Amino acid sequence: MSSKQIGIAAEDGRHFDAYLAAPATGKGPGVVLVMHIYGVDRDTQAMCDDLGRRGCVALAQNFFWRDHDSGVLAQGPEGGQRARARAGRIDFAQAMSDLKRSIAEVKCHPLCNGKIAVLGYCFGGAYVWRSACDGLIDAGVSFHGTFLSKSMKPGDLPRCPVSFHYGDKDELAPPKSSRPLRQ
Repeated sequence: MSSKQIGIAAEDGRHFDAYLAAPATGKGPGVVLVMHIYGVDRDTQAMCDDLGRRGCVALAQNFFWRDHDSGVLAQGPEGGQRARARAGRIDFAQAMSDLKRSIAEVKCHPLCNGKIAVLGYCFGGAYVWRSACDGLIDAGVSFHGTFLSKSMKPGDLPRCPVSFHYGDKDELAPPKSSRPLRQ
């Protein structure tokens, strides 16, 4: 398994950072992780590394690179406040444009077999839904997906298998927030 920081060209020509892990040999599926609001921290990198050891090409991009507070934030009261603020400032359409470029980056990696999944954690749930409905991926999984209303359009239907996972007592993503996905 190998891992490294890479730069991906955004639509406007600037570059954003991403962490990429790939298997040592063989071809496997690509997995793009849309992390929680704290950024691409060591835990997110470890998830990419684990996927790389299991034969996947895994990538986690910095969704907050355009924000003035773009780095990895510490979990806790101060970091949480800053993280929620910047998540509220993100332009969903721009972030989706960046995600499309990340998906393309993984898909063309020489060790990717061309199949792509997006895993979304918390903040990432909306991006899983939009990617699935736009036909960008082959599978999507969301854990504790929040901000789903940002991604939904009338008549949406995913074009691939999608799985959303929620806890019964989740205050940030209560069961009623996933109701539109079940209708």
